[in-house]
Amino acid sequence: MRYEIHHVESFTRRAALAEFTASRDCLLILLCHANATVTINAGMAGLWWPLRGSTVAAAPDSRITFDRRSILVSDSQRAQDVSFRPNSTTIAILASQSMWSSVVSPLHAHSGTELTLFPAIHQANGTACKLLLQIMRALAVARQDSGVLARADVFSLGVVAGLLQQPFESLIARCPGQNLSKRKAAFLRLQRIRNFISYSTHPEINVTALAAMANYSVWHFIRVYDSVFGETPYAHISRCRVDRARKMLEVSEECVSDVALSVGFENRATLTRALKKRYGVSPLQIRQGRAAVCLP
Repeated sequence: MRYEIHHVESFTRRAALAEFTASRDCLLILLCHANATVTINAGMAGLWWPLRGSTVAAAPDSRITFDRRSILVSDSQRAQDVSFRPNSTTIAILASQSMWSSVVSPLHAHSGTELTLFPAIHQANGTACKLLLQIMRALAVARQDSGVLARADVFSLGVVAGLLQQPFESLIARCPGQNLSKRKAAFLRLQRIRNFISYSTHPEINVTALAAMANYSVWHFIRVYDSVFGETPYAHISRCRVDRARKMLEVSEECVSDVALSVGFENRATLTRALKKRYGVSPLQIRQGRAAVCLP
């Protein structure tokens, strides 16, 4: 399996901007350093793991910030700008969905379907991180910017992808569809919408528009979403709004009313009720640091 290594270096005067597009027969491996930005065009799914510091993946309507405790699987159907904060180092492995399928197929030959690398942000799995480091060390020893990835490293990469996707199996089983391929296709649409809700930069999220994105009627969308994820879209939207408000109250000096409006609540009172219901604290307690508030 062919690979290419690209070094995305830090900048001095302005951001270094590199654009990458999908290759049907090649893995792209990126070594990304602080203060650089990479544009990933649609057509590529990638694994992103910060070794240190933090990384930001941004699209026109969403923004995800993550660090070494997380591995991001980026969406192959969306272009994204990925930026690397000061003192950060991030490794990424990018390929088309068909390429990822060929990486993982030896491990799942019995399934009869191609792997889909579903977009998500995962808690960094110890085994997955260890295997990724082994692959990078093997490439460092080879001292080549391009070549053929050893069979053992391809196998390790397939294990990593499989580990990250394994938690989705039970969710896929709950999706509508007469066969596994159709259930996977349904889950991919739902997962994209779930990510949009979780990381959207827009305060107003319209469930009718989300249903259209999933190609369902509103009633059917709410029913299927609840069946797969165990909560309605409305409940997920409300929870994400409260979480975003909590973070803003901790790090910004905006007044509570402005925070409420910026995340989609009608006023300060509705935000206060939502915070007390979810965390048992008021905005003032969060600001004063008198309550230990942690995401579940």
